[in-house]
Amino acid sequence: MEIIFQLKAFYVDLLLPLESNLEKDTKVVAGEHKRFLQQHKSHHDSYQKALSMCKKQKKRTRSSLFTIGKDVK
Repeated sequence: MEIIFQLKAFYVDLLLPLESNLEKDTKVVAGEHKRFLQQHKSHHDSYQKALSMCKKQKKRTRSSLFTIGKDVK
């Protein structure tokens, strides 16, 4: 009987609080993960847009230099 009481006390005093803290932490981590992914997507989209603009500008610059070189010859 004493062992059953000790096991119940162990469960109530230690395991239940740990389980509830784990559930709360899991919710917080899931929310932070979602927020991180949204920010990462936003930064990635901005980066891709800037990269494509740089490529377009580089292509325009090359083509204009090429046409200038033809005119000089």
